[in-house]
Amino acid sequence: MDPRWQFEVEEAFAITGRGTAVIGQHRGEAIPAVGPAVLCVGGARETVERVAVHMLDRQREGRHEGRVALLLYGVDKECVPAGAVVRSVDEHRSADCGG
Repeated sequence: MDPRWQFEVEEAFAITGRGTAVIGQHRGEAIPAVGPAVLCVGGARETVERVAVHMLDRQREGRHEGRVALLLYGVDKECVPAGAVVRSVDEHRSADCGG
């Protein structure tokens, strides 16, 4: 089963006291303005309790794909390399990030 939405990280920036801002490509359904997500790095999976969307330009136009920015609260920049994937929390998916 594919995730409802998926975000491919291109760049990450630390925001002191908040977490990490990431910029990249979004595919799939609209990302909720605030909510949980899954961070996938090299097959490892980490639940991010709070993710906030900060650029909604393409979603406002009725499209659900394009460049957006997310804030991953409580996540260190070093944990989010380029190529990492942030995706929807799907209860039916297996625990790994391999697919």
